[in-house]
Amino acid sequence: MKLLRWGLKLAGLTLLLGGLAVGALVLWLRHYVQTPEFAQDVKRVGSQLSGAEVSFDHLQWDIGRGLTVENVHLVRPGEEGSPEPAARMQAWQVILKYDWPSIWRRQFEITRLTFKSPRFVLRQQDSGDFLLPFAPPANLPRMPRAPIAAQLGAFNLDNGEVRILRRDGRPILEVRDFQAEGQRPNGGNGGVALTGAVHLARLVLWGKVVVNGLQSPYRYQDELLKMTSVQGELYGGRISGQWEQQLGNPEIPYSASLDIQGIDLGRLLAEAADSPDVMTGRLNLATTWLGPGNRPLNVAGEGSFEVSQGRVLNVPLFRELAARLPGLQVVASPDYESISGEYTLVDQQIQFRQLRFKSTLFEVAGEGTVTFDHRVRARLVLAVNPRLARQLPREASSLMETRSDQYKTFEVLVAGTLEAPQLSIPVSDAMRDQAWESLRRFLDAAPKPESVPAGRPD
Repeated sequence: MKLLRWGLKLAGLTLLLGGLAVGALVLWLRHYVQTPEFAQDVKRVGSQLSGAEVSFDHLQWDIGRGLTVENVHLVRPGEEGSPEPAARMQAWQVILKYDWPSIWRRQFEITRLTFKSPRFVLRQQDSGDFLLPFAPPANLPRMPRAPIAAQLGAFNLDNGEVRILRRDGRPILEVRDFQAEGQRPNGGNGGVALTGAVHLARLVLWGKVVVNGLQSPYRYQDELLKMTSVQGELYGGRISGQWEQQLGNPEIPYSASLDIQGIDLGRLLAEAADSPDVMTGRLNLATTWLGPGNRPLNVAGEGSFEVSQGRVLNVPLFRELAARLPGLQVVASPDYESISGEYTLVDQQIQFRQLRFKSTLFEVAGEGTVTFDHRVRARLVLAVNPRLARQLPREASSLMETRSDQYKTFEVLVAGTLEAPQLSIPVSDAMRDQAWESLRRFLDAAPKPESVPAGRPD
């Protein structure tokens, strides 16, 4: 019994001493993390780990929450003479969770980062380049004497926003309500490696094209970001595919493979191209893109498309065709069954192949090129339904070739711009033969002059 009492006293004394030690540690930590020296060390280490200038307003420590840094700024300066930074991030709070045993080594080993309401802004430089707001080293440096160390195991990003701006401040890309989470994969060591998921409530391209509910799992390793199953909503349709981007390369090159199904073409043209009442239909598109992320216009790609069950409302090319075909005003605004084709995008121009427009009244087939500044060159073949062809003037109908299904066809060359196309009709062999036949009939029907005897004066 006496031994038990001594044991209880010893246990109580141990608990008391342990509590005093923990209390002293808590008081010391609370004081330590609020010293100017600690704040400066955190800024220095943060700058080394992020590759950006780090600043913040206040830092506090809580035994349960960890280190909380308030009003955090990461800044990467612009090119010499630029008044605006190339990239910056501002977060209301950054919470740093750490490994408790590391405290006994007088160092906070950070295992989780949580960003609260971060705002990322990237501005195009005079050279045309973009910089990310942070550029962490490929391998995290060892800093044994630093007050904090990154052994990053996980991170969360809540309610973020992203804005990528052109030189003049106009937006290229805007993201709202950006959520992300990630963790170091099992066996990960050396450089930064993360797997997780990302969700973007709303993404806006060029201030016009809106994608909602974009989400994907991702993997980041060796400075390569892979989004393996992109899903989202786009103008009443669905977008899916894959995206890869090399973040360690100054050009930030990317490649994408996307499948888009069921887009409302009328909404897309009205909202994204400021062109309402142009065309209706449902668009399906399969495409691959690649290019440097710091120069958005230097994109290359290829793919195929199909638009179904729609109507042409106000397209200059169709208006011009109707003007060239007296009696066929219906060509200006036809209903159609499908529009399909393949394309290649290179050097800021789109090369179309196997173009096919199909309606009950007429068909159009051909190929051509459209540049980013709307210049167009195309060679098209128009095929008119036999019933519709009867409305053509006889002279025009007779100059057209006839297909085996009795469709009347002729070729059209298109130049100019999408807004003001210039049409010309090359002379075909059939037209040339018909012209000679018409001339022959005219000469045969003309009155014959009387013959004049030789040597008789007029």
